[in-house]
Amino acid sequence: MKICKICANNEILCKVCSDKLNRGEIAKIDVDVSRAIEKIKRDFDLKDVDFEFCFNGEQSILIVTKKMGGLIGPGGKNVKKLAEYLGKPVRIIKSPNTPKELIENLIGISPLIGINVLFKNGEERYKVRLKNEFKKKLSMQVREFTEIFKHLTGKNIELVFE
Repeated sequence: MKICKICANNEILCKVCSDKLNRGEIAKIDVDVSRAIEKIKRDFDLKDVDFEFCFNGEQSILIVTKKMGGLIGPGGKNVKKLAEYLGKPVRIIKSPNTPKELIENLIGISPLIGINVLFKNGEERYKVRLKNEFKKKLSMQVREFTEIFKHLTGKNIELVFE
């Protein structure tokens, strides 16, 4: 959890959690997702449910976790409840081990042509080549993909449609 258990169960934040929010260590979406997960844990008597990172996109909320099962739930009931609590569709992906795995989790394998790792001035960058037929579907999410990738890997990514 990004906030303490007490704050996750209340509408106000304690001084420590409030200071983390004010310093930018956590975002409002971290607070909202933490509280929604805490409700899910209570509603369905879950124990080992948590997240590493979340991103509030224009169309949906992305939650990255090590253990997807608890957040998704049987038949997707937990993720449906999360979407209800958060007021937006929720997408859950497994915490990636490699940048390639993150790209595949975010974009999917269908539109993916290839991934090139480029080195310029000692900086590692990723050029992700996607099928042109997916341009319309994915073009609204390009900025979100690049932000998420940069946050989780510390590396830059360029999406190119061919």
